[in-house]
This record gives sequence, structure tokens and C-alpha cells, in this order.
Amino acid sequence: MPERPLTDSRCQAEISTREQRVLDEVLKALRQVRYGSITIIIQDGRIVQIDYTEKVRLGKE
Repeated sequence: MPERPLTDSRCQAEISTREQRVLDEVLKALRQVRYGSITIIIQDGRIVQIDYTEKVRLGKE
């Protein structure tokens, strides 16, 4: 699937600077983790923290 920009012309005016920063951080985490999990912590309807855990698979020797 081709990568689409998150802020296309239809919704660009609706995304604040903070929201764009949050989206950038989520994308950064998605791109960094090959195997693992990403947890998004929300308080009062706002993302306040992004945690990620990466699994390291060791080959059989």
C-alpha cells in the first residue's frame, strides 16, 4: 500500500501543531520497531506518552 501523507488537503487545517508532533512521534516509533509493541498512553483524551518495546530474536547457534 503506498504511503499517504497524514495531512492531506482535506484535513490539514484541522490538525494542530501538537497533533502533528504526536503523529510524527507515533510514526517514528512505528518505523523503529521491527518486532515488538507500541503502547500509547492517553489521559483526558490526549496522548501523553508513547512507549515501545522491541524484541530481539536470537538465532539458533
